[in-house]
Amino acid sequence: MNITFAITSYQEPAELVAKSVAALKTLYPDASVVQLSDLAPNRLKLPQFAGTWTLRWMQAALATNADVIVKIDPDTRAYKAVTTFPTADIFGQIAKNGVYYNLKGVIHGAAIGFQRSAVQKIANSGLLLDKKYTALPYVFSRDEKEAISLQDPIVHDVSIRLGLTTGSWEGLQIQTRWEQIKKVDTSKVTFAHPVKD
Repeated sequence: MNITFAITSYQEPAELVAKSVAALKTLYPDASVVQLSDLAPNRLKLPQFAGTWTLRWMQAALATNADVIVKIDPDTRAYKAVTTFPTADIFGQIAKNGVYYNLKGVIHGAAIGFQRSAVQKIANSGLLLDKKYTALPYVFSRDEKEAISLQDPIVHDVSIRLGLTTGSWEGLQIQTRWEQIKKVDTSKVTFAHPVKD
C-alpha cells in the first residue's frame, strides 16, 4: 500500500514541521510526504476562497502514487506506525460530542485519512469551490483581525453531498486546545495533536 502524507502549515515553527516530517520518515520510510504552506501573500485559507486550500493539498497528494492519503497538521506527531488503515472513504477522530462549530460528525483535520478514490472524487467534483462555504458555519473569526475558513466542516459537507463514507480511526489522540494537552502513551497512540516540540 502506498501512503502519502500531506502536511499543511501556516506560521508554525520550521523546526516543528521538520520534527513531524522526521517522525513520518522514520515510521513510514516508503511513504511520500507533501508539504504545503499557506503563507502570505497568497493565503488561501480565507473565507472568500471556500475550500480552495483543501483543493490545493489534495491535488498535490494526488500527484503521488498514493492509495491512502493522510492530511496532518505540522503540530501533529506520528508515534507508532499504522499497519492497517480503516476502509471508510474518510476516517479520523470525530469531533467531541459529535459537534464541531454546530455541525455534527465532523472529523478533526489534525490527522484525517482518505482513500485515494475519495480525494479524487472530492477534487473532481468542484464542490470545494461552492460559495456556500464562504459564510457561516464554514467561517471562524480567530480574532478581530482575521477570519479564516474552516476546512474540516467544508470537507465534511462535501463528503455528505458526494455520498462518501466516514469512519472512526482508532489510535488517534487529537485535541484542539493547547492548554488541555494530555500526556501521550506512545505505545498505543499512532498520531497525537498538538505537540509543542
